[in-house]
Amino acid sequence: MLIDKIRSMRILRKTTLFHKLYSKLYVSPYPEQIDKPDGKVVLVLSPHCDDAVFGCGGTLYKHFKAGDKVSILYLKVMNKVMEDEARATAEILGISKQIFCESDVNNAEKITDVLNKLMPEIIYTPHPMDNHPDHYQTSLILANVISKLKITPILLCYEIWTPIIPNVVIDISECIEYKKLAIDCFVSQNKTLDYTNGIIGLNQYRSLSLKQGGSFAECFIRVNKKELTSLLKVV
Repeated sequence: MLIDKIRSMRILRKTTLFHKLYSKLYVSPYPEQIDKPDGKVVLVLSPHCDDAVFGCGGTLYKHFKAGDKVSILYLKVMNKVMEDEARATAEILGISKQIFCESDVNNAEKITDVLNKLMPEIIYTPHPMDNHPDHYQTSLILANVISKLKITPILLCYEIWTPIIPNVVIDISECIEYKKLAIDCFVSQNKTLDYTNGIIGLNQYRSLSLKQGGSFAECFIRVNKKELTSLLKVV
């Protein structure tokens, strides 16, 4: 009983700390609506081959249409089938560069190497509260790596398994068909779960956050590297 009480107190303390910190990032029922983040060099950290498309595929297409260079780093390539499926999305969404990690690679070293080479102005990563362990670990590794570097990119945390309370929303209505096509490329995944309708359904729901109207949206938590580290400490 005592152990359970201590555990409950620790959870309550962490939850309280998290909400105190998060309240500094989130100040309105409506997140800030932007067309896309400012910056021409974009890097997406994708724990698995499908996460980049599921989490921010519409926004990536908007970057492409604006002439930005988008690179995706895939940290955990499950098999050749999924790698090929991910490659098929590049032409649809206008991805400039795809980097697939080998199974034995050190992810921290790989992220460091890619950051130093690309010097991205914008980084997309899963959000720290995502309950998939690979998604959480990706944000944790990024926070540890970026704290040692001098670069100060905009960090946007996207949602997949666990919804977020966003502070940024992007209208992707004009490019939702491209996102659908990209999701449909993951035939192996859609055999298990209906990701196309699930993710597009989330994007449709997120349109409620659009002050200026629209039918589909992607939501993010925008943070700097210090704020990302602070969030991870209390999650």
